[in-house]
Amino acid sequence: MLRPFQDLPAPRHIVQDEDLLLEKEPIIPTITVDHHIHTQNTYFIAVPEVLRTIYDALLQLAPSKVVSTIKVSFPELEEQDEAEEFDDDEQLYKSSKAVLAQQDSKTIELHQTTLNNQNINFLLVPVFKTKLIYNLVASTLFQHFGISKLLCFATSELSGLHTLNKLVSQNYKLPEKQLLLKQVPDMQPPNFITGAAGALVSHANIYNVEVAAIAVSAEGAFQLDMEKFDIAGLVDLAVVVDDYLDLKGDYVHILKELAKVKKASSGSNALYI
Repeated sequence: MLRPFQDLPAPRHIVQDEDLLLEKEPIIPTITVDHHIHTQNTYFIAVPEVLRTIYDALLQLAPSKVVSTIKVSFPELEEQDEAEEFDDDEQLYKSSKAVLAQQDSKTIELHQTTLNNQNINFLLVPVFKTKLIYNLVASTLFQHFGISKLLCFATSELSGLHTLNKLVSQNYKLPEKQLLLKQVPDMQPPNFITGAAGALVSHANIYNVEVAAIAVSAEGAFQLDMEKFDIAGLVDLAVVVDDYLDLKGDYVHILKELAKVKKASSGSNALYI
């Protein structure tokens, strides 16, 4: 005997549970800034984690001090009430949020050094799994620090044979003297920058701050934090920075030594984050 209807399961592409259609609210961290001493500067330099060797070379170039700290935290997740009624779906979501918060809860130190009678602030922007945090950190930096001239670095899958490209704001004032930075090709589509550098350049334009971004040719999946770049490109970047800040070759020498160590540990002529 045939039934008048059959209770067949719905096709997989049809979502029956209306609750599943409701997206969870994004996890927004709290960003706090602790100023230790004054942070006035001539240049503000931001380095992404993938180019950490550039940052480490700055640390070794001259004595520096920590003038401020920027903390990314998730206090709402830390204060969750453990006595809540247990729900499988909700607990799974909270568990995933807790893991994400643990990965993205980080503290950024802002260092200050003096080179050629100029105060230079510099920091290392860590990798964040939640890419929205790059925008939040960039916004916080411009709200809390007097940034008159921003120099930031990035990686990009550059087309052509160039190891470097630059992206300079129209209001950026370059010195009259000859600089290697002027010889770096301007970035053109389809090349682009993203992550920390992309967020900083966007906010610099909003706040009308002079900004120059220099991108090193790299390849790999930015979303998976698996970028790879050639050491030669890293050295080229160091040469441009050394020339721009008039460091007489000292910075290039330090970076080359650090790159040798990185190369020896990786066993190749390329560096992964």
